Amino acid sequence: MSEALLPAGFGRYRPLAVLGRGSMGTVYKAQDPVIGRNVAIKVVHTERLDAAMRKEYLARFHAEAQAAGRCNHPAIITIYDVSADGERPFIVMELVEGASLQQVFRDPERRGTINGLAVIGEVLAGLGFAHGQGVIHRDIKPANVLLTKDRRAKIADFGIARLDEGMATGAGAMLGTPNYMAPEQINGGAVDHRADLFAAGVILYEFLTGRLPFAGRNLSETVLRLTNSEPADLAPVMATSPAAAPVIARALAKHPAERFASAGAFATALRAVEDEPASMAATVVLPAGVLPGGGKRFDPAMLGQLETSLARFLGPMARLLVTRAAEETTSREALLTALSRHLPRPEDAAQFLREHAVELRGGESTGGTTTGLSGTGARGVPVGPELLAAAETALAFYIGPIAHLLVTEVSAISANAVDLTERLAQHLRRPGDAAQFRRQMLAAINGRKGPPGAA
Repeated sequence: MSEALLPAGFGRYRPLAVLGRGSMGTVYKAQDPVIGRNVAIKVVHTERLDAAMRKEYLARFHAEAQAAGRCNHPAIITIYDVSADGERPFIVMELVEGASLQQVFRDPERRGTINGLAVIGEVLAGLGFAHGQGVIHRDIKPANVLLTKDRRAKIADFGIARLDEGMATGAGAMLGTPNYMAPEQINGGAVDHRADLFAAGVILYEFLTGRLPFAGRNLSETVLRLTNSEPADLAPVMATSPAAAPVIARALAKHPAERFASAGAFATALRAVEDEPASMAATVVLPAGVLPGGGKRFDPAMLGQLETSLARFLGPMARLLVTRAAEETTSREALLTALSRHLPRPEDAAQFLREHAVELRGGESTGGTTTGLSGTGARGVPVGPELLAAAETALAFYIGPIAHLLVTEVSAISANAVDLTERLAQHLRRPGDAAQFRRQMLAAINGRKGPPGAA
């Protein structure tokens, strides 16, 4: 649009160019002559509303804009001003000179140069702040996440999404694409902050795979895939970032209660993924129990049962995980322990192990090695701050910074020192490491703490 065709102005703001158009409004680049800076102005369309609806809408517009104005965070576009008067209500915002994730995703080469985990981590930081202010976005999607020139994420359109829900163009109309909407939004159920976390999980999936987790051939098929009970296919994630698969599985859970409880918990899990060894490469999907070259190590029927059990928690990726674990382990106990480590919640891992007759008793490891914890009185020792600190220090020697997250989650469901030790030991891949960790914990329990690696 040429400058001659631009509106004369919005209050004191002088429009310079059109940045974008949508069904709900137009975004302009404009100048604030009082302060001497460029801004972005979103003008909301209300022409289709009758007088009564428009009055109600403008009242909500002002309230939502005020709520958005409270979200002062580096990962959220700042609201400078709002006008709910006149024929054209508008919001004046920080101008971000950069590209949206929607534009980035249209260029696969460009997408490959950006750290998706870091970007989503920044988005989650912004969401966490907004949720703490009682503000839910409701329309997190690539078009609403902008990247600055130095590739920092900025969330746009806080306070607008809920207003847009009331401006459907007709009865039963769906606004925008459902690809990033949580199932409860599509079904018309109660929506809380976990809908934003679902959307962030979809964007992360798209970052890592270049595709959408629930996209169908048409709108009806997409809605069906989002609202049925089938989980997302995580095989594409396993092919690019295996460590991220359990995190995405939880973020994309169909039921809100099964997702991360907060943006902070989601972000913590992502940081642990970034700390995973780079050697976690993808493997070729083979029939469960069949090794390269045609060899077999485990009974295929048993592996099929394990796959079915694991799929309840992780969906289609269970087949790949069982195949990999069958290749890397030599005993049933080691196989089960390896599979349990892929379950993001300790209580799920414990349930999986119990179902397959692996008892977490003090005094024995999954490999049958005696640890000396039984009979020491350690079972009656409570889980206190000093023991948690010792557990985190010892565990970090083997698995790095993720130890903090793991100790925090496991301690919440541990009855005593032995229970804590055994639950944590199950997450160590090598039997020797698990036995050594148990010895370190026994030393800590007895007040004889030593450096990691000491016998």
